[in-house]
Amino acid sequence: MAEGRCRRLADLPSGILENVASFLVNPSRAIFAAVLATSDSPSDTRSAIVGDQWDTLDFGEIEKDLAAKLSDDDIHKILLCTDAVNRVKRLMLTNCTHITGVGLEPLRGSIIIEQIDLSLVAYHESPVLDPAPPISWVYVLPILESIISQAGYELKLLEFPKHWHDSSDPIQFLDRYLHMWSNRFELTCLSTGCNEIVNEVELCCKCMNYYCDFCVTDDDERMIAYCDKCEKRYCYECVAIKDCRCCHQSYCSGHCDVSFHECCEGCGKICPDCDTEERQCHRCKDRWCDDCGGEVSQKCSFCNIRLCNCCDTNFKYCENDSCLWNFCGDCLSNSKGCIKCNKCEKVWCDECADNYCGDGFYFPNGHPKIGNCDGCDCNVCFHCNDYWSDCGRCNGIYCVQCWDRNDLRLLDGCYRCQKPIQCSCVPMALQCLNVCEDCFECGFPDNGCPGCIRNAENKLNRLNEGNKPAVDTSGSG
Repeated sequence: MAEGRCRRLADLPSGILENVASFLVNPSRAIFAAVLATSDSPSDTRSAIVGDQWDTLDFGEIEKDLAAKLSDDDIHKILLCTDAVNRVKRLMLTNCTHITGVGLEPLRGSIIIEQIDLSLVAYHESPVLDPAPPISWVYVLPILESIISQAGYELKLLEFPKHWHDSSDPIQFLDRYLHMWSNRFELTCLSTGCNEIVNEVELCCKCMNYYCDFCVTDDDERMIAYCDKCEKRYCYECVAIKDCRCCHQSYCSGHCDVSFHECCEGCGKICPDCDTEERQCHRCKDRWCDDCGGEVSQKCSFCNIRLCNCCDTNFKYCENDSCLWNFCGDCLSNSKGCIKCNKCEKVWCDECADNYCGDGFYFPNGHPKIGNCDGCDCNVCFHCNDYWSDCGRCNGIYCVQCWDRNDLRLLDGCYRCQKPIQCSCVPMALQCLNVCEDCFECGFPDNGCPGCIRNAENKLNRLNEGNKPAVDTSGSG
């Protein structure tokens, strides 16, 4: 190999290395400098690579897989070569899921750091990690203790990993930190004309701006709000927060709500937890929120299927005002759980039809005034039929048209009990005697003797003979 050729990266001129580093994001520059620190490269070269713009160190700016491979030793070297204890104001360990927290030791005693995000997840991601990362409060809390014990510390925003919330020590530390925070800082809401004092939980995790929970924009949007999915708080300038129209939980618009469905009325979005069968049409799959659902959809009381008004325009309610049952077009056409008058098309559920006595009155166990006629199988309600006639013997029910038929001629009924006896179930012989079988008494010991029946039949025959037209026997015809 020719003499003078560069054999190592560190042998390159510092100007070239500095120029390469200028194209890298801060975490990559820090990693680059940490790698060079392991060689015998000049310190001024490493300083040139690192630069002096280290207010924010967010590992979310590099590839997720790379951040996940960083060890505690890597983090330790990065914080040392960037002089983080004196430079870094905001530290986000995004995606650093391989560390235990020991590598944060170079931050001990920092008085300039303002934000430490240990949640290990990026913006708009769920804080729940499975399996739980190895980062331990046993190593981290002493470092945080050294920071807040310094006079004039600036730590305003602190976020813990989700699985720490189940341990008492981190929670006790956090409570103590918040108590100290309220005594240490007195921040006034940045909204124009508002003098409300804000607390730690009213800081935006992206820009560190702070607003009170009461202030809203000109569009009536909250100036700061909490996302229930990623469990972070954002101001209106960084992320718009929208509420689910059903459960009213808040989500980052365009980020945490990407799997949401729009209400068909265009009033807002519905989160996946609220996207149930009760809030969507069984046919077209349109969704609606709770506020719009009662206006754009109905649920059949019999088949329990919910349909929007566009897919089914034939929904009808039971005519009984005190009954809340309604029926879809399919159940109406097949008489499932309901009866519809063939004339006026009013609908009764089966129970109310059995107890309907006309003129809006319903009585428990009352005699049905709407139902299938035993003569023609029609459904006619009380208002459309002058009256229903029923047989006193078999309880058969007939509409007016059927009751007036020839084979069901209208008689006065049994002369003893006054019950109507005109029905095909009553022998015609007894109909002629105007007596029902229950009231018929024979003069002989055995009631209903054949003789009496025969006499009645003979009487009927004579009546029929008398109704025949006379026959001309004179031969004049």
